[in-house]
Amino acid sequence: MKNIWRTMMTISFPELQEKWDNVDKSVENYILATEDHPLQFHIGYNNIKQRSFVVYNTGKIDEVESSKSISVKCIKARSGTWSLQFTLQYPSLSEVFALLCWDLMETSDLKINAIDALLERYKKWKQLLQKVTASLLSTKEIKGLIGELLFLSKGIDLYGEEVAVLAWIGPDGADQDFIFTDKWVEIKTTTISANEVVISSLQQLDRSDCGYLDVYFMDKTSPNDKQAYSLASIVKEVETKLTVQRLRDKFWCKLAQKGCLKYQIDRYSEPLYRIAENMIYKVGSNFPRLSRANVPSEVTAVKYSISLSSIDKYRVQSI
Repeated sequence: MKNIWRTMMTISFPELQEKWDNVDKSVENYILATEDHPLQFHIGYNNIKQRSFVVYNTGKIDEVESSKSISVKCIKARSGTWSLQFTLQYPSLSEVFALLCWDLMETSDLKINAIDALLERYKKWKQLLQKVTASLLSTKEIKGLIGELLFLSKGIDLYGEEVAVLAWIGPDGADQDFIFTDKWVEIKTTTISANEVVISSLQQLDRSDCGYLDVYFMDKTSPNDKQAYSLASIVKEVETKLTVQRLRDKFWCKLAQKGCLKYQIDRYSEPLYRIAENMIYKVGSNFPRLSRANVPSEVTAVKYSISLSSIDKYRVQSI
């Protein structure tokens, strides 16, 4: 069934990057990105040397909104055909832009509804791009991402690389960090001495199917601690486990969506965090949580804390 719907684009992100880097940008210039795709993509530079990504023969598309960092417009050629042009406004985000373009190509690699898939994917990227900058992640963001990557690393061992990477949908803007066919998992990181965990939205635990709250207790430690993790080291650990280039590319797309850019990764070699404990709680119908069903409709946003001692009876050994 997979071959019926997908055409299996073969160009990898590194190959796309290399092609783009080799385009002559002294003049407005575009080249075909790949030949094995139902859509026709060209990459290059516009007349003011900005990186541009063009999707040809899209038909007229209305109301495709630009983001702060990427302008989008539908262009009509003299022949009467329409094309969609994405142009990067900030050169410092060239890596993110290239990843976005690769992801748009990969996501729209369908025999039907390819344009619809591309536009839907861009909408998700647009929301995330409002938050992505060239600055480094905060301490809180680093700890949170380390927790998600620790689970991803474990998930690759348990379920295989494709299942684990595709289940990691938190970076795409989902309410939960991981969703598998038979369960969902929300990852939390907190200090070693913490006695509560913060749930940052009403939606995070608001599901009726089987789910888990996976909590990592960690604190900063000495640079000499051999058992500790930095963000850079856990990224490297996960990447080493990914043997399929397409999944490695998806992995870097997801990191970019979290604000962790590849060219900056060495700057995350410190601080180091020691993982003291990992506690897993099964979230079932009796688990204490807020949901849309028990919160007044007038309340539009919720952030709350759960006492860890009070949910000890829901602890399980594994997911």
